[in-house]
Amino acid sequence: MHDTGNSINWLKVTDMPLTLGETPIWCEQNRCFYFVDIKEGKAYSYFPKDKFLRNYSVPKFTSACLLTEDKDLCLLTAQDGLYLLNVVTGIVSLYCSYDLKGLRPNEAQIDNEGNLYLSVMDNKAKAGAGALFFFDVKLKRLELIAKDITVPNTLLFIDGAVYFFDSFKPCFYRYVRKTGELSEVYGKLSGIPDGSCLLADNSFLNANWQDNCLNHFVIKETGLELIGSVPLSLRQPSSAALGGEDFNVLFITSASDGLKEPMGQAGMCLMGASSFKGKKFNRFSFGEK
Repeated sequence: MHDTGNSINWLKVTDMPLTLGETPIWCEQNRCFYFVDIKEGKAYSYFPKDKFLRNYSVPKFTSACLLTEDKDLCLLTAQDGLYLLNVVTGIVSLYCSYDLKGLRPNEAQIDNEGNLYLSVMDNKAKAGAGALFFFDVKLKRLELIAKDITVPNTLLFIDGAVYFFDSFKPCFYRYVRKTGELSEVYGKLSGIPDGSCLLADNSFLNANWQDNCLNHFVIKETGLELIGSVPLSLRQPSSAALGGEDFNVLFITSASDGLKEPMGQAGMCLMGASSFKGKKFNRFSFGEK
């Protein structure tokens, strides 16, 4: 197992700690990272070239700011529905409403065909209250995939399968939409695995909320294998993304939520050039073609 953390020269992106920073995404068209503060109703765009940070007011418990077919529109996953954020004007408009029965959205990502997957959880992480959904764009409704999850995190789309964690167990799962099969993937896990980003070779980096590191995993026929780790000065790292022209700039979000005395840069976002190689983030398809 290798350790690559010492080679990264980290730049602090945010001046003030976020309460619950999450879901960083790189937009190769606008050349910026998008991310959110779930508990503060904020979305952000950060332009590395100009070192410019912009914030947007977004609906309550927005858990992700995802790319769409239109480079000026991002899809927001909020507690009462899906919204569209115009990143030029800052205007937010309702796309589709839904009822999460008192739960809040958590991990959300777009698959390789442009479909939205959305997970939900109890705001106090009540055991078994969470679930994972597929959004049917034609019917504009959520379709239940898995339930009895506590804190669903990470959504990876590899070879026709969807992979995700239940962070508080912790367990790693594989779901195949074509067959409806849901199975647990063997792996020796520690801490609290949170959000992840997929690399060009289909390995992935996972932010470990408890262990203050990024773990580098590869999925094999025998299960999930840890092949490296990047130690972080951040406490409670929540997710990661790779962007920039060469998809090697690593962007980390974190959270100060729950800490009586935030220390170790908890809640900050960090960015730095790395030896990892990412890939383009998928874009939501409005299904109108």
